[in-house]
Formats: sequence, C-alpha cells, structure tokens
Amino acid sequence: MAIIRSLAVGKARKSAGNLTYQTVKGRTIAREKPAFVANPNTPRQQAQRGKMRNLVAAWRAWFSLMKPYFTVIDGFGSAYNQFVKMNMPFAGDFSVNPNTGIVSFAETTYFSNGKYPQRSLEAVGGSVSVVDIQLQQEAEVGDRLVLIEHGSLTENPSIQEYVLDQDDIDNIRLGQPVDTGLVPDDEIGWLFYSSARRTSSTLLFTA
Repeated sequence: MAIIRSLAVGKARKSAGNLTYQTVKGRTIAREKPAFVANPNTPRQQAQRGKMRNLVAAWRAWFSLMKPYFTVIDGFGSAYNQFVKMNMPFAGDFSVNPNTGIVSFAETTYFSNGKYPQRSLEAVGGSVSVVDIQLQQEAEVGDRLVLIEHGSLTENPSIQEYVLDQDDIDNIRLGQPVDTGLVPDDEIGWLFYSSARRTSSTLLFTA
C-alpha cells in the first residue's frame, strides 16, 4: 500500500494496470493487486469469514443506525471499521435469520464507542443519571440521552432519543437524575450523544 501525493493522480479511483486507487479521508491510496491469492479454505479461514458475514449482516440490518454513535475511530477508519474491530472477538456468537434478516447479537456487543467511558450513565426505568464527572460538566442543551432496546422475532432493535433542555443540564450539574419520560420495554442500554460536538459515550452490552 502506498499513499499518493500527486497532482497528476489527484483523487484517483478504481484501477490502472496492477494498481488500485482509493481516496480515503482526503488521501489517495494505491494498492498493488496480488499476482496470486492462496485460498486453501481451511476451517480457520471459514470461521473468520463467517464472523465477517455476521458483522456485515448486522451492520446492514440495523447497526448502521449506530453510525453516529461511533465517534472515536482509530486512524483513518470509519464507523463501520470501528464497529467491526470492536465486535470481531464476539462475532462468532452473532446469528442471522436467513428468512427475515433479523440479527441476533452476541451476549457481548459494542453499540457505540466514544469519549466518555462505558459506565457514564446509570438508569432506572426512564430516569437517567450522568455519573461521569467530566460528562456532568460538558453536557449541553441539545445533547441527547439515547435508549436502545431489544427487538423481537419480527423486528430489529429500536432507538429512542431524549433531547436535554436547560432544566436537565442544571440537574446533571447537580448530579440529579433526568426524567426522560421514556418507558423502556426491553432495555439494552443508554448512551450519551452530542451531534453538535460529535461526541458520545461507549455502550457495551453484556447479557
């Protein structure tokens, strides 16, 4: 792989000769096509490919809804890359219904990756407390508390968002809970999200 900085090449795409060009976050990257690809299709390869199929299906089915909440991304990757990287250790436990496309996620699954740690929020029903000290000070009007719930046999998980107002921010500063008015049915968890500052908290679901 080579990073190209050339006026002649510019933002090249597709292929030329044995090189394939791709522009990623403003950088033009050239990759050489392999002359020979070994594919012994070993059990280990099959297992790894199965994991990738699970993760791709999960992302397409509904995890794409999670895209805004993956706000801390390694290197020049994307929200999808980060989702795959964080959930690959558990991907063997994902399953996809071939008839409905419904994805059953693993007993350990990352639903977001952000600036604030996993245990930034505590919730009892629809009452949510911000327990991370830094987040208590940095939350602003217009930021959101996001509820993620399980789906059913016929539908994927759902997302509900509660937008914080000034009274909510005052309560958060004082360490008081926020009454969102949401009534969780089958809760996966809560996360914090700010679209204005593109920050979020990390939500790791464990069954």
